[in-house]
Amino acid sequence: MEIMTEKIPAIVNTQWLNASLNRPDIVVLDATWYTPDSENDAEMEFREAHIPGAQFFDIPTFSDQQTDLPNMLPPTEQFEKQATALGITNSDYIVVYDSQGIFSAPRVWWMFRYFGHDRISVLDGGLPAWLSQNLPTKGGLGKPKKQGGFTAKIRPELLKSYADMEKNISTKSDQVIDMRSRERFDGVTPEPWPSPLKGHIQGSKNWHYKNLLQHNSKIKSIEVLKNDITQMGVKLDKPIVTTCGSGISACVGALALYEMGAADVAVYDGSWAEWSKKHKP
Repeated sequence: MEIMTEKIPAIVNTQWLNASLNRPDIVVLDATWYTPDSENDAEMEFREAHIPGAQFFDIPTFSDQQTDLPNMLPPTEQFEKQATALGITNSDYIVVYDSQGIFSAPRVWWMFRYFGHDRISVLDGGLPAWLSQNLPTKGGLGKPKKQGGFTAKIRPELLKSYADMEKNISTKSDQVIDMRSRERFDGVTPEPWPSPLKGHIQGSKNWHYKNLLQHNSKIKSIEVLKNDITQMGVKLDKPIVTTCGSGISACVGALALYEMGAADVAVYDGSWAEWSKKHKP
């Protein structure tokens, strides 16, 4: 089977990645990211230990620098330039992971898909799963395998704007799932971002992203996830939008829904950070 025609799964395991590291088309990205209230330093952790051949994908750097909203999608030309600088081409197979298991890596999976690149998978269980198998790591800075050249092809159906979400309150055409914790959803604990409002978008359902994961931070089975989503009253054959605090854990939901076969799933990029500033109750 030729590399370009192989079926690309959304999630791969550590054994597959370890056996595939020497493939010339494989690009490994460490997309570890922490909320602003965390004392962890993602780039410092990368320099201390990362999967061999990986490069650090800094989500804030790969975001729109012209807005005060966190982690917003960057302009197309910016993304193309930054992806190219990592040595990425349109024929590459990207595997992305993070140090929390599955948390911020799906954001990068969704970003590349939005910019037209489907040859990307998330490492199930992330760096913790890699380390649990006693697989090798390296320190220092990563570097590209080769010269890059990435050209984007936007897929607008994967993105929802504030205007889309406002309209949906009356049309109710999209099912909205909020991936934040129940306490944040209910407005009883503060957000990590400045938020004039507390609570959630009218009509949305709560599904904390951690409830999609096993204790080892690997994603739950498709059967379990489908049972959970059915009990929530969400229909996989109807349009779904995921949201969260700043567009990170919303992508965990998008990844899980993709795995479940949901045909129409978008991410509200601005999420609660934007909604709480713009919405007038």
